[in-house]
Amino acid sequence: MIKFICTFIAFLLLSSFLYGQHNTEKIETLISQEKIQEARILIDKALLEDANNPKLLLYKGMIIQNQIEISTPSQDKKYILDSVYYFYSQALKYDTHQYLSPILSEQLQTVAQQYSYAGMEQFNEGEYKSALSIFEKNIKILQLPIIGQLDTMMLYNAAFSAEKLKDYPKERYYYQEILKYRPNDWESIIELANTYKNEGNSNQYFSIIKKANQKHPEVATFYNQLIGYYLENKKSDSALIYLDVLINKEKFNDKLQYLRGSILQEQGKIAESEQAYKRSLKLNPNNLDAAYNLAANNYNKAVDLLEKKKLSKKEKTNLKLYLTISLSYLETVRKQEPQNKYVLSMLMTCYQELNMKKEEKELKIYIEDNQK
Repeated sequence: MIKFICTFIAFLLLSSFLYGQHNTEKIETLISQEKIQEARILIDKALLEDANNPKLLLYKGMIIQNQIEISTPSQDKKYILDSVYYFYSQALKYDTHQYLSPILSEQLQTVAQQYSYAGMEQFNEGEYKSALSIFEKNIKILQLPIIGQLDTMMLYNAAFSAEKLKDYPKERYYYQEILKYRPNDWESIIELANTYKNEGNSNQYFSIIKKANQKHPEVATFYNQLIGYYLENKKSDSALIYLDVLINKEKFNDKLQYLRGSILQEQGKIAESEQAYKRSLKLNPNNLDAAYNLAANNYNKAVDLLEKKKLSKKEKTNLKLYLTISLSYLETVRKQEPQNKYVLSMLMTCYQELNMKKEEKELKIYIEDNQK
């Protein structure tokens, strides 16, 4: 309160002569004595006589703004701030000689900041429509000629709110605004593209990402988006082209090798997929997905042989080899996922077919104990 009053009085004492008295000295005295309600009454009476007096309008806005407390509910803050903004806007409109510009600029920036707090509170409460309108008010205030600023964080907040509302054209508008000031904001480029994707316009999404990739071939995230696009559209060969470029850029990324293995496996190129999985595990021995897929691939080869009525000598040798390889990877996965039912089921088959009686018995006890 005291800080507000000091700022309030210091300026207004200097400007009293500009727009007539209208009991301004009495109003200022009441405010200095923290008799806000009495000051309000005098301001309202004066405005009835001179509704376009910018100084009285400024008084009115500042008195209302002073009502806001930290504990004021966010929706109530919005209504109060809307009223404050109205009076400041009117003061700005009628202050034709711009005598009040310094104090109006300061107060409007304070209002913008208070709007941002109220908007974030509304967003966190799930009131996205209200949050969006508040963030937009903040943006509008800061872009007034008297201030001429831009808080890009408010542009992001407006975009986030529009996304929650599934208002993709408005979300797109704010990402376009962001990119005017931050053209190399890769995430905003992707989110801009996603506004088209979410509307079902995958061609425009692809066009934006493709151009971004061509302009910034050093940015990995655009390769990831293109790979995802081609996989979603059943164009795995195209996905592999971009994936291989990315692997060449990120030679120690085990996840990329795992993804390559998954794509090749989907194409039925099992031998090549297994090589990719092995490279992934070499880079990261804890990549359980790669270990699991290697286990499952060899297990499936073994099952194909087990389903035959009669095996040749070579097939028997291969059966034991597949089971042994599968077993080694399954045990690796089990260390991290001891209750994975698929792993336990495959392990049981391996132990039985490899005649590992002790391990089979221990596994049965473990499964029974965990089923109780």
